Amino acid sequence: MPKKKQRYLLETSILRKLIWGIELERGEINSLTRDGTRFTSEYCLKEFYVGVIKALIEFYFLFKNDSLSSSQEVVSAFSQKYGTRTPKLMMVIIAQLNNGNFTNNKVEDSALIKTYIFDLFQKVNFQLVNQVVSNSHKCGVSKLKITELSDTQLRDFYNGIEDLYKNEPINICKIKKFLDEKKDIIVPMHKASLKEVREMSENATRKINSCGECSHIGDLVIAMESTDLTLVTLDRSQARMCKLQSRPYALIENTASKIMQASRKKI
Repeated sequence: MPKKKQRYLLETSILRKLIWGIELERGEINSLTRDGTRFTSEYCLKEFYVGVIKALIEFYFLFKNDSLSSSQEVVSAFSQKYGTRTPKLMMVIIAQLNNGNFTNNKVEDSALIKTYIFDLFQKVNFQLVNQVVSNSHKCGVSKLKITELSDTQLRDFYNGIEDLYKNEPINICKIKKFLDEKKDIIVPMHKASLKEVREMSENATRKINSCGECSHIGDLVIAMESTDLTLVTLDRSQARMCKLQSRPYALIENTASKIMQASRKKI
């Protein structure tokens, strides 16, 4: 009798590592999942769309600003965007774009970025995974699509996220239903030893009034969806959430961070 294939759910940070991680990290993830079936979820797509695709669309349309004379000025202007994840993301993206002949000519470089955005959308939906699974929360952001390389579609995608974030979840998804169904799992986590787990579980039992509030419990939502799949994660608190509900998981080491810390100690 043939051995049953393992089934893995790749959460958002794992998708990012498969695209921008160092070779050791990509190798560990690919080695673990090579003989299995790889899934991601609509909620993970939502996080990728909001954290990566949306930021890159902002970057792309900055090239259309006549006040900026070169790609270098566009990058400089975009560096004013607040938050910590976007600058870290742009460091690796600019390096990749340079390998693709990032020229400092705004017209040529904006075309390169538009293609890059489309390729990323294809990659997380079809290339890195075998299938995207849906769950009862029915995340509205995950339904947005980019099917062609056009400014209109990029605008619609960006504004689609903006519009959804202005609405109450009751109008765009079923997160309340999902969390109600999982209450027996969530409530015991109020007493978890890890502060992050406690705070997320407590927030999940309150009313979720916006997509932004839902994003603050994203790790918990992903840890509780498609629990028949082994969750592959980079996050220790998410691994702890899996353990508390006896859900199978595989914790991947953030090797790049460890290398950075070790290198810093030798300076």
